[in-house]
Amino acid sequence: MIKRPLQLLDNLIVGILLVDSQNNFLYINKTASDIIGYTQEDIQNIKTWFKFSFLDSGKRSKVEKWFKENIKRERSYQNLKIATKNGETKYIDFRTKVLPDDKKLVNIIDVTEKRQRERETKKHKNRLELAVKGAHIGIWDWDIKLGEVYHNEKWVNILGYKFTERVKYKELINIIYKDDIKKFKRNIDKLIQGDIEIFEMEYRIKTVKGEWKWVRNIGSITTRDAKSQPLRAVGIYIDIDQQKKAKEKVRYLSYHDELTGLYNRRYLNNEIQRLKNSRKHPISIIIGDIDNLKYINDNYGHVLGDKYIKKIANILKETLRTEDIAARIGGDEFVILLIETDSLEAKNICDRIEHKIKIVNHEKDLPVPLSISLGTETAKNKKTHFSDIYNSADQNMYKVKNGD
Repeated sequence: MIKRPLQLLDNLIVGILLVDSQNNFLYINKTASDIIGYTQEDIQNIKTWFKFSFLDSGKRSKVEKWFKENIKRERSYQNLKIATKNGETKYIDFRTKVLPDDKKLVNIIDVTEKRQRERETKKHKNRLELAVKGAHIGIWDWDIKLGEVYHNEKWVNILGYKFTERVKYKELINIIYKDDIKKFKRNIDKLIQGDIEIFEMEYRIKTVKGEWKWVRNIGSITTRDAKSQPLRAVGIYIDIDQQKKAKEKVRYLSYHDELTGLYNRRYLNNEIQRLKNSRKHPISIIIGDIDNLKYINDNYGHVLGDKYIKKIANILKETLRTEDIAARIGGDEFVILLIETDSLEAKNICDRIEHKIKIVNHEKDLPVPLSISLGTETAKNKKTHFSDIYNSADQNMYKVKNGD
């Protein structure tokens, strides 16, 4: 045995084992002792370090074979599992070196924490990959200097394109919905210039079938050059099409009549409130009530009654202008708001509705002729209260219904 002190070796941050030509222990420094828990005194009776108890019994022959084959190559053995003197499990890397007098120097590094971090990283990576796979998430990697964007297979599956690994950035702009492009470019410019750290936006992209799909795009600059010019950005696409369409459907139903597709009472009331102080006068209102609907429901059933309601709704859609607002506010009652429309034009619109109804009745596919009573009133300026013209139009409608 080499006797202490070998202060120089003791002060090294790397564990050192010194063995002779027969692989018998000669020396262990303090760092190695701290790693494996055995001291110089503990190893004095150990003939060869391959029989040392800190080596896993199942690995001893494998380690010995590797040691003999690689002793002169100065290669390292990675992630060897050992048991310390107090029974703690550790992982070490070691490298061997042959000295001039045939002694061997074994460098030991404790990699237990490193291995644990790697295992945690791998575990989190696996979880992320599962999350990405299950959540319809596409990954993009943008080489800004080359103007090329890499996408993973999931992104390709989302949109149906059979892109190769990389696609030109300009090609991606061409498949963004036209109403979203301006905002998209503005946000990208902010990201490039460093005004924002995270790019996040929801917009529509055209699929290979020509359909529009909603995605959420989140990304950031990951690499800049010495002059702070962006070189690379990475991010993800999240397929939010179903959620977005479901949300749009809820919003649509909150403001539309489910049977006819016209606006409902809630939307009408909001518009009336909005127009109270409007400068877009004159504003006319038409109130309509389907004639004989109760008789039709009682004698022919509500299915046919609904058919009458939908026919009136379709006539209104065909007759009214884009800016006009038509709402179904009850079983047989409809209200039409006409912006910047005087009483004469309102009367003309009523006449066009009546004409359309005559055409429908000429087809003779209804057991009772389709008919609706219409009443109108006009607010010439904002001094006139909506409640007044609404009540007046309602009274005029009942006069028509009663033949007055």
